[in-house]
Amino acid sequence: MKIRELRHSGWIVLALTACGHIGLDLNGDGGVDVSGDGDGDAWGGEIGTGPDHSGDGDPGDGDGDGDADASGGHGGDIPVGDGGASAVGGQTASGGASGGAGGDGAGGLSNPSSGGVDGAGGDEAAGGTDAGGSGVGGAQGTGGTIVGDSCDVARDHHFSFDSSQSYSVEGPKLGVWGLDTTHTKNSGTLSWTGDEGHLDPGALKAVIVQPMLSTNPQGLYPRTVLSREDLRKTRVRALVYVQSGEEVSAKIFAQSEGYLWAEGSLTPLTVGQWSCLELDLTQPAYADDEFDPSDVIAIGVEIARNQSSELVTPITAYLDDVSY
Repeated sequence: MKIRELRHSGWIVLALTACGHIGLDLNGDGGVDVSGDGDGDAWGGEIGTGPDHSGDGDPGDGDGDGDADASGGHGGDIPVGDGGASAVGGQTASGGASGGAGGDGAGGLSNPSSGGVDGAGGDEAAGGTDAGGSGVGGAQGTGGTIVGDSCDVARDHHFSFDSSQSYSVEGPKLGVWGLDTTHTKNSGTLSWTGDEGHLDPGALKAVIVQPMLSTNPQGLYPRTVLSREDLRKTRVRALVYVQSGEEVSAKIFAQSEGYLWAEGSLTPLTVGQWSCLELDLTQPAYADDEFDPSDVIAIGVEIARNQSSELVTPITAYLDDVSY
């Protein structure tokens, strides 16, 4: 409620307004207050009361033009202005369309169990007002093709490396694989892992690093001891997988009494792919003159970086399914 004090010719009029208007005669002349047509103030007379109107509209424009003067004559009617109609709110704006479904994220890493290069995920989808959803990780790389299918042939003797007992940190023994540090220089480490493998978990993990001496080979030579076996008509096979590294190659070797050497062809290896190696002891790629295939005391695999360039980044490779 608002109270206004008006002074006119000795009149004091308090006008109380709360939506409608009430004119009050304080002079005592008894003039009749009459409602006007708008915002005008009524002078004298009885109190004119207008109906209340709710709403936010502007008040009426008409000023009450009463014929009566300030001494108490009959003033003009001052109706309370009709309130303006309430404004109708605008429609609620519809939100922008949700973003498109997120594309595939970065593909899963390749691994020796399933092979394959790293899967490439799609880009995140561009949404509307809302951002597109986060990409879902790409599927793990598909299995790489094995170079050479002869490794799939079953053999009489098979090293599947499905148990940690197939490896010894102390070095090779009968039926056990390891590094022979006495007769061969190795640059790196060899270990057994049950997390990776060709068809089943279990493999030898080789990590090759830069040799301390530039004259030493940039590779590892895991091997196992045999009991003077006759391998004259035998083919030795093995699978090698390179997880990381560049310019990596491998070959199978055999040793007869006196550590005389024979080896298969050097095979370039591809990252993310199992490669089949083979040594045909009837026609080895190389053999010492006095090598005796009827008296083999050890077989093994050389995994190394090509000697034409210096090893900078370590090589990680896996050896599995050696058979003869």
